Amino acid sequence: MRALILTLGLAMCSLSHSASAYVLERAESGEVVHWKTRCVTWWMEAQGCLQMTPEQTREVLRASFNTWDSFDAMYIDFEEGGVSCVDTVGLGEVAAHNVALWRSGVDSWPYPARVVGLTTLTFDTETGEIVDADMEFNEEDFRFSFDQEPDTYDLQQAVTHEVGHMLGLGHSSVSASVMYETAGPEAWNKRELHADDEAGVSASHGLEDAPDPVPCGEGAPQGSPDTPICPSGDDGGCASSGGPTFPLTLVLLLAWLFIKRPVASPHTHMFLLLCALVASLVVPAPPTLAALCNPYRVPGGQAIFWTNDAIDISVNPELPEGVPPDVMRRSVAEGLAAWTELECMDMQVSIRDEGNGFSACPGEVVEDTLQCIYWVEEPDAWHFGSGLIAVTLVHHNQLTGEIVDTDMAINGTGTFTWSAPD
Repeated sequence: MRALILTLGLAMCSLSHSASAYVLERAESGEVVHWKTRCVTWWMEAQGCLQMTPEQTREVLRASFNTWDSFDAMYIDFEEGGVSCVDTVGLGEVAAHNVALWRSGVDSWPYPARVVGLTTLTFDTETGEIVDADMEFNEEDFRFSFDQEPDTYDLQQAVTHEVGHMLGLGHSSVSASVMYETAGPEAWNKRELHADDEAGVSASHGLEDAPDPVPCGEGAPQGSPDTPICPSGDDGGCASSGGPTFPLTLVLLLAWLFIKRPVASPHTHMFLLLCALVASLVVPAPPTLAALCNPYRVPGGQAIFWTNDAIDISVNPELPEGVPPDVMRRSVAEGLAAWTELECMDMQVSIRDEGNGFSACPGEVVEDTLQCIYWVEEPDAWHFGSGLIAVTLVHHNQLTGEIVDTDMAINGTGTFTWSAPD
């Protein structure tokens, strides 16, 4: 049994390595990872989310699974098993048991601190058949809610995303989709499936590929937080179709961006926001300097990097009301200076100037090779979660780490009030 870990998102920085919309995870053989049964039963671990009651946690889980269940063009039928005592993931001492659990308390989260949710799929490496799926949520480092409490992560959105991984979907490049690789605090607008999510699950579990119809159980959920069900190793079996199985771990990182309300300084925020953009510009350096800069890396370990010796950054002149041009220019200049003066910065970064320190740029367009900083003022055009101040998209080669384009969107929808320091 071998473990394959795919890191598919970065806090404060949205990385997309292609523009192929939805992604289907595949086995080593090339087969799409999928369930061969119509009926998939899920369980809640007895502790649940400690930041809400057990029943509230179950209601969030039900709503999230129902979001996918309500899509009629897939053959999967999710069923609630009840409350389980199982607090481990993967196939171990117990049979296949699809459980959702929360890690709380000091040193309870064994993964990177910026990871909010993680799904472990166990599947056959030849056929792609999924035999077990478990979801873990990081309650040690994040605050969750379900009722739009300020400065919290929407648990329903996070669970809905992880259910997508449970169905064998990877991260989508469509920012408005549930399966987009990042989200942030207060992403209440990501609870419903996007057309891209529906297209993805139709491709992996479409009705034309449905197995022979079998009736799914109609029994009531079993167990309770006080008396959970504890399955044994021979409960239901865990047989696959003959090939070896191994766990595939999909990581969702929800940005833990700095949020200050009701008044936020554009000088301070631009200074901090630009770290997400310029941190991605760091090229490989000697080990000591590379460790100091701590660059983001592709799954193979290579730091993402530019092959260019110099890049220009465009600051779009269309600014929201209340953000004076001189404040924007000063914020960008000082934010960049904080990074370009580092010893590990082995390239030149400058601002394109087509007049008054600005230059028009269209936003997130990979092919234009323009590194664009731009404001999004229309709420319907902001697809990254209402609690996010900004999102940087770094388009790079997933194998080599080579960066081909970066763009940064700033939330100008009115969620935040911007002011300048004296």
